[in-house]
Amino acid sequence: MARRSFHSALATFLLSLIILLISSHPAQASDFALRADPSISKDIVRDARRVLALTQRQLSDAFPDLAKRKAASKKQTCALRLYRSPNAFRSAVSKRTRGRFDHSFAFADYAATTGHVALQPYLSDEALAEVGLPVLTRYQIAHEATHLWLAVRAREYLDADDWIREGLATWIASKVVTAGGWVSSFESDPFAATRLRRVQRLYLGRTRTFTPCDKSWYDALGSPDRYALAWSWTRFLIEEAKIEPNELWSRDAHAKFESSALRSQFKDDCLAQRFGWYETGRTLQWHDGVGYQCAFGENASTAWRAGQRWPMGKSLSGTFTILANPGNEARVLLAKAADGHLVVSFQRKNGVRLLWQRNAYEPATVLERSNDVPLQQGRSFDFQIHYRRGEVHVSIDNRRVLRASLDAKQPGDGWGVGAGAGAAVRWSNIRLTAAGRP
Repeated sequence: MARRSFHSALATFLLSLIILLISSHPAQASDFALRADPSISKDIVRDARRVLALTQRQLSDAFPDLAKRKAASKKQTCALRLYRSPNAFRSAVSKRTRGRFDHSFAFADYAATTGHVALQPYLSDEALAEVGLPVLTRYQIAHEATHLWLAVRAREYLDADDWIREGLATWIASKVVTAGGWVSSFESDPFAATRLRRVQRLYLGRTRTFTPCDKSWYDALGSPDRYALAWSWTRFLIEEAKIEPNELWSRDAHAKFESSALRSQFKDDCLAQRFGWYETGRTLQWHDGVGYQCAFGENASTAWRAGQRWPMGKSLSGTFTILANPGNEARVLLAKAADGHLVVSFQRKNGVRLLWQRNAYEPATVLERSNDVPLQQGRSFDFQIHYRRGEVHVSIDNRRVLRASLDAKQPGDGWGVGAGAGAAVRWSNIRLTAAGRP
């Protein structure tokens, strides 16, 4: 009898403690709901939900007044739909957009308070299991979610200039992937670094200053340059000029934006930035010495390491793993020259090849090949590459597998990494070391 009373008292105490804890830490209702294709794995869906949770947190921190405000529309919750393939995405949104977003893999439908995002780049199930939710997809989820969240809470946002909407959405997305630990600082993030490089190129050879506020000039830019300029200007205004995010659509703030002093400061800030990578295709994610490069199916991905010289007498070494995908090609880029660059291609089907690549749109010339190297999918390989006295030497797992004379094809002194079209590659421990004996 005493034991039963004790157990009853203990149960009552534990129940009271649980109720107290729940009441002390009320659960915050999510502003986002996620719907995913049934073919998407639970791990990927869980990652996407985490992105949405971090997006809500970053938005609440940046817009505390809006976070407390009731939605301007009747629909408080913003719905995000995640598609397994580009075709599934296009099929779902083509009628709604009349084909306007057929070239894209992300779209925010303000009227329906719904965002649509395709997993991108498209990867096989095996590669996704290794890579997880690609960082580019994380960016797009946070970007479209920001559009929707601001649209239902601030009518001014919908009426704001294009650069304000896109700049804020990209700025929040950058903060989300950094807060989630998927990238390092924006200077070392290949996505952000490539945007910075675009803006720097816009300023090369120009003496005047400009911003997205120059509407006719801004509208004349190509889409990638517009997004890059909108993000860098927004980031500068908030983080350097200390303008509150919700002031960006204020008419009173526009006088500050158009001041020559602020424009000049913005130009100096952009040109002073240094970055770790610049790339094509927005496909490299790099953090703590490990990178995943996931190329779209149409083109190979290219990423150059910025500001890192490759002096004579040094070797480039590291580890690569070709993940399960149709492309099955890892590439090491040996320095740009005026008329092209050298590529060491590692491919399961064609072994190791030394290529001369004029540009991304022309077929490469095969200078030398070694077909007796079994490059298995999913297995990690240590590589070492060095060139001197007009020769390139390539070793895999401490065994030299290719030696080629360069003749007139002399590379410069930088390096980069690449993935064949449709491929996914993991890179790690890439470094410059003493070359040793060839």
